[in-house]
Amino acid sequence: MISRRLDFRVLWAFAALLATGLAKPVIAEEPAGDGEKKVLEGHSYHGEAFNDGPRSSAYLMKGMGRVRFPVTTPVQEAQLFFTQGVAQLHGFWFFEAERSFRQAAMLDPDCAMAYWGMAAANRGNAKRAEGFIAEAKKRRANAGKREQLWIDSEVDYWADTKKAKKDRRRKMIRDLEAIIFEYPDDIEAKAFLAVWMWQSAREGLPIHSHGAVTALIEDVLD
Repeated sequence: MISRRLDFRVLWAFAALLATGLAKPVIAEEPAGDGEKKVLEGHSYHGEAFNDGPRSSAYLMKGMGRVRFPVTTPVQEAQLFFTQGVAQLHGFWFFEAERSFRQAAMLDPDCAMAYWGMAAANRGNAKRAEGFIAEAKKRRANAGKREQLWIDSEVDYWADTKKAKKDRRRKMIRDLEAIIFEYPDDIEAKAFLAVWMWQSAREGLPIHSHGAVTALIEDVLD
């Protein structure tokens, strides 16, 4: 299995920059019964957000690397697909990440974090991301406390898209920092935080300590 060091090769590049200052996919479709709203051909029974995206099932790929992100689900295979989706997010492979998260949701429709993952894979598509995180919010009570913090961070990010993106990004960074403060061993939160800080620098949020961010990345890659 490829190590996390390879999975986060992009983060190594970030560290270098910072140091220099410089399915109808996989949600199963069901026929509309008597009295139910009929779904247009090619559309999802599960809502508008599911109309687009991957149109075939996911499978567990080799070489996705080492990710540890346990979520609340009684279905082990759903956990495996969720973990794969997180690895694909780290690689900026958003289309396949959504496919993996949709597969997890097909296996366990009550897995709140599967919908969080779909939202995270669609940050470039506000309408779909908002639809997915709304589904995660509906299932928030099914999740553990740590997962609820992840869901809340995404809910907050999409709560008011009229706000300046810089302000929304600042709030996301603070939310990720709060997760790390509460769960200091959450390597995934540290990895996402590093990327958010690097990307947000281009949105007008300067990195005040390049050394601190480099140390954060080194902690992820250790």
